[in-house]
Amino acid sequence: MIDLVEDIAAMRRAMKELQLRAKEAAAAALAHKKRMECQAQRHETAVRAVHATLREHRETMAQQLQRQVKLEREAWVREQKAMTRERHKARAARRDRFPLYPPRRIRDTTCAICGRTFPTLMHKLLHDSAGCCPRSAAKPHRDDPPGAFRNANYKTRFPRRHSTPRTSQPPARHSAYDILGIARTATDAEIRAAYRRRLLETHPDKNLDDSAGAQRRFLEVQDAQRLLTNPYLRAELDAKLDGTP
Repeated sequence: MIDLVEDIAAMRRAMKELQLRAKEAAAAALAHKKRMECQAQRHETAVRAVHATLREHRETMAQQLQRQVKLEREAWVREQKAMTRERHKARAARRDRFPLYPPRRIRDTTCAICGRTFPTLMHKLLHDSAGCCPRSAAKPHRDDPPGAFRNANYKTRFPRRHSTPRTSQPPARHSAYDILGIARTATDAEIRAAYRRRLLETHPDKNLDDSAGAQRRFLEVQDAQRLLTNPYLRAELDAKLDGTP
């Protein structure tokens, strides 16, 4: 009987120890769980901080790249503008040195003999080339301006239209064909070749002894080339040279 009581007491002690160990294990497991949760939170916070740092770094690099691209483009635009200005200056200097096409303001569309004003320079050149206004044989008056000639019939500074038909055709002045030194049957290629040849011959840089006359002949060659390369003006010139209305 005594042994049975002792066994029961030993079993009770063993049950208490087991319960105590179970409580300790549960408490250790709960503490481990809390430690793992805290560690996971710290890890997540660190990862978020790293991602934010990387995002800021990418934005900073993008801004720096955009700023650099903008600066390079502005530098390229400034360089292109400077090159354009230099090219325009060189072109202007070349145009001033070789005036193939002088300004139109120095050209007068008024005939110096008859005083008639034409709408364009082509009409004036056609008027001069066809011999419509020949210089009179009479001597100029002392009060006449340079280049003006008197009409021998009416004794006026500028000739008037005749009421009766003339008996003889007045002598024709130099036409566009005579200025270029070609025949009336010349082709476009012959006109271009003669135009280049006459330009070289009448260029003011090659005629320094007579610069004013060279400039005048230089302009006449250019006007003759423009007249003959225009089919309508050339046909009108041919008709006037032939005497047909």
